[in-house]
Order: sequence, then structure tokens, then C-alpha cells
Amino acid sequence: ERFYVIKQLVNIIISLGAFAAAAKIPIKSIKKVLPIIIAVTLITNLAVFIPGLGVEIKGATRWINLGFTTFQPSELLKLTSIIYLGYFLSSKNQKEIADFRQTMVPLGILLAAIGVIVAVLQRDLGTMIVIAAIFTGLIFLSNVPMKQMLVLGSSVVSVGVLFIVLFPHRIARFLTFLDPTSDVQGAGYHIHQALIAIGSG
Repeated sequence: ERFYVIKQLVNIIISLGAFAAAAKIPIKSIKKVLPIIIAVTLITNLAVFIPGLGVEIKGATRWINLGFTTFQPSELLKLTSIIYLGYFLSSKNQKEIADFRQTMVPLGILLAAIGVIVAVLQRDLGTMIVIAAIFTGLIFLSNVPMKQMLVLGSSVVSVGVLFIVLFPHRIARFLTFLDPTSDVQGAGYHIHQALIAIGSG
């Protein structure tokens, strides 16, 4: 227990330090290096499929072997998505943002491409849900017309359902979410043990 407490405290300290440092970086400087950030993000997310470099665990290929540790490029993709969307949306006036073809179409194509890489190829639906939430939240804050938000929301949900149906293990997880006691020795094992731990204090 002490090990995990110390580990989390260290992570919090590092995160706060990174947050403070990032807050000092001028926005103009971030815009200048944005192409490099995008390039590094794309290369690292595709590098997981290089034999010997990418690490596959239980059918999922999400990590890069750095020798002393592993790195999950999709985490970098979350940060890059925030930076790029901030730049993309701030570069448009309200009329352009309200134009479906100028805003929703390119962002929809981008989100679909990310979905193929993360949810299908890397088999990481959890990260894809977070990225979709980032897209939805920032687009909403940009005052996109509600009709377009409904189109985006319904599209994201529909594709999410498709990603679940295409992979049997995701169907099992979803059914376990609906009824954790349906398979306490299989798909629902961890949830059941967590409930026992909480109940035991």
C-alpha cells in the first residue's frame, strides 16, 4: 500500500511541475512547434506496429519498448488532440465555425482516422473514448450549432457501438458492465473482487 501511495504522489508532483512549465510557454511558440508535435505523435503511434519495437499484450498493440520501460503513444495523442483542436478552432471566426463543411467535416475525418489507428489497430477503445470526449468538449465550447453537435454525438455513439460489436472481448466487457455478477470467475472477476475489497473495508 505504501508503494502505491508514494508512486501516486511522485506522479502528482511530476504532473504539477509539467503543468507549471507548460503554462509558461507562449502560445506562439506552441504554434511554431505544432507540426513537429503532430509528426512525432503520428510516427510513435504507427511505430507500435514495428516488429521488435512494438509490444503486444493479450492481442493489443499499444506500447513501444524503450528497453528500461514501455511507452504508450496514444497518451501523447490525447495531448496533441487538445493542442491541435485549440489551434484549429481558434483560427476560425464564428461564421466559419458554424459552417458544417469547414469545421465538422474535417474534424470528423480526423476523428475517424484516429479511431482506426487507436480503436481498431491498437485495440484501445478506452483511449478512443477519451479522445472522442476531448473532440466533443472543445467543439461544444466553440459554440458550434446544436444541430451539428447532435450529428457529431450520434455519429460518435454509432461508431462506438460498431467498435464494440466488431470485437467479442468488448461485447463481453459491455455485458459485464450491465451485470457484473453474470460471470464472476471470468469477465466480471476484477469487478467482483473490487466490490469484495470495498465491502471488506
